[in-house]
Amino acid sequence: MQEPVMLFSKHHIVSSLVIYFYFISMNGVTAGSKVFPANFMFGVGSSAYQTEGSRSDDGKGDNIWDNYISTSSGNSTYISNDSYEKYKEDVALIAKMKLKFYKFSLSWTRILPSGFNDSINEMGVNYYKNLIQELETHNITPIVTIYHWDLPQSIQKLGGWTNTSNIQFFVDYARVVFQSFGTVKYWLTMHEPKQICRGGYGDGSLAPFISESGVLDYQCAYVVLKAHAAVYRMYRTEFPNAGGKMSIALDGSWSVPARNTSTDQTAVNRRHQFEFGFYANPIFVNGDWPNTVKQIVNPGNKGDSRLPTFTKEELAQIRGSADFLALNYYEARMVQYVRSKSNGSIPSYEQDMRMNISKNSTWAEGANGFTIVPWSIRSFLNWTKREYRNPEIIITGNGVADDGSLQDTLRINYMADYLSNILDAIHIDKVNVTGYIFWSLLDSFEWTNGYNIHFGLYSVDRNSTERTRIAKDSSEFYRRIATEYKIPVTTDTTTFSTISTTGSIDDDSSNSDSDRTDKTTTTKLSTSTDAGTTPTFTEPTTHSSDIVSTKSTTSSLVVTTTTFSGSSTVILCSFILLAVSIMLSLFYSNGFHMIYSLSKGSEKIV
Repeated sequence: MQEPVMLFSKHHIVSSLVIYFYFISMNGVTAGSKVFPANFMFGVGSSAYQTEGSRSDDGKGDNIWDNYISTSSGNSTYISNDSYEKYKEDVALIAKMKLKFYKFSLSWTRILPSGFNDSINEMGVNYYKNLIQELETHNITPIVTIYHWDLPQSIQKLGGWTNTSNIQFFVDYARVVFQSFGTVKYWLTMHEPKQICRGGYGDGSLAPFISESGVLDYQCAYVVLKAHAAVYRMYRTEFPNAGGKMSIALDGSWSVPARNTSTDQTAVNRRHQFEFGFYANPIFVNGDWPNTVKQIVNPGNKGDSRLPTFTKEELAQIRGSADFLALNYYEARMVQYVRSKSNGSIPSYEQDMRMNISKNSTWAEGANGFTIVPWSIRSFLNWTKREYRNPEIIITGNGVADDGSLQDTLRINYMADYLSNILDAIHIDKVNVTGYIFWSLLDSFEWTNGYNIHFGLYSVDRNSTERTRIAKDSSEFYRRIATEYKIPVTTDTTTFSTISTTGSIDDDSSNSDSDRTDKTTTTKLSTSTDAGTTPTFTEPTTHSSDIVSTKSTTSSLVVTTTTFSGSSTVILCSFILLAVSIMLSLFYSNGFHMIYSLSKGSEKIV
């Protein structure tokens, strides 16, 4: 046996330190900070109908939301945020925050007042040209959504998104858009097709407020997917030198099994496929609906099914019709399996899903009832990576509703913790996230909720004819993130409740979207902070927290913005390995070689 080496010899101390820093840096994370990649895109979003105002000015035609406002709502959009007149001021706010991207949408009837390409409104086209030029003057890249829920009323009278004729109408409209705005390099064909179809034609919660669940929402999805693909193929064929990238913004929601059972876990997977894979699978996998959906809605692939069948040509056209995955993400839900009802019941989307969708009573919520579960975005990003073969992902919508306070600590906390989990997904999990759009720039018209909930980094004084923009604390916090490429660190703490192991199961089948309000009573967020502080909250990022047992326990968790659960695991492992390497170095002269071999062998595990 060899003689023991000298205690703390230079050789073994150096070798131990090498191993220590090797394991810390293996995942690109250092002990003190997590940094976004240098080319990461930070931006902010809005939409035409929610901000522009000037409802009928300069030749604009009517859309389905104009029809709703005029007949059923007291919330006027004639002025709204007046962004049609104040677009330069809005761009200046984005530039002040040092953001690189602005996601906004075009108004179909501001460009084509009749809805069809028989007449182009040059004043509407010039407005968007001026907006795009103003952005580019400030080195802000526009991400343009072609359709964000404001379908021309004339087209809705023909059946809207349930009529296959609308595919050609949408292509005609998009062609005018591409001809008019040739400098745009990022396009989104549509905003959240699940909400267009489920809200518009399924549960009747959004314009045009048609309720025919399990029939028209499936027909709508069929038309929407073909319309998206047709526009994508037209752009590639007719504008081959434009150099733009295109996708469709899909909204996702993470699901947590309500019980630790195989049936609830199956329900989790089914929800992901019905609500996200329903649109993502055709585009990013094979051009067709997910197998889970087909097996339930169209068993045996019958021709008269409620779920339309794609032809071989349509499968080929839809498959691969996106250059990146655009993800809107806001919340998580609990899922519990329920048996399907008898054959004699009326078919519906909810019945096809075979589950109760609910919220855990210990999860914090925003003002619209959406849950605040920061670790869930990392779980969803990992699922997306596995399911769709690691695509480039741009998060095109993420934000929280509050009461409109200028001292919006809730929004700062939300931003810090969701971005922290996105950083873990990038560095530790190797998810290819390249950009992040915060929703939204301004407090805006929030559809059926009017102006009663607030998503903005800036408040708008609706008592002023000038619609004065007023900065919230979160706008400065986001500016620091965008310029420093990391989450600002504070030492203040906030106490939050962790995930309950049971929670209350409130029967709720509503879908996730920033622009919709949950009907469940909001749970107030309990915080304890000093003025001027920026506390934050976290939830466990390990997947074991997704499995909920049947025993009831609740605990509190004190955290700070310097607590990053993902990287802390790597750091803890590195400290353990350092201690082991020093012990071995004290007794074996070949300790370095042994530790080196161990580190290589465990590289795939850490």
